[in-house]
Amino acid sequence: MKTKTKITIVGAGYVGTSLGVLLAKNNEVTFLDIDEEKIELIRNNRTNLKEADLKKLLKKNSLRISATTDYKSAIKNA
Repeated sequence: MKTKTKITIVGAGYVGTSLGVLLAKNNEVTFLDIDEEKIELIRNNRTNLKEADLKKLLKKNSLRISATTDYKSAIKNA
């Protein structure tokens, strides 16, 4: 079984969220952002971005996605 790479995306805006959700297809992705609202949305498999495909992929890859505002935990083992 192939080991998944652990990736931390700093910034859960348009670029970071889009990139992270796509990378979560084959990797474990942690989102790091100072905006607690964005983090809470991602934790609930949601986003404030108006992209239908992005929302579908976020739900599909949710088991490989986590989100936090804590820098130390986000970069640990990434």
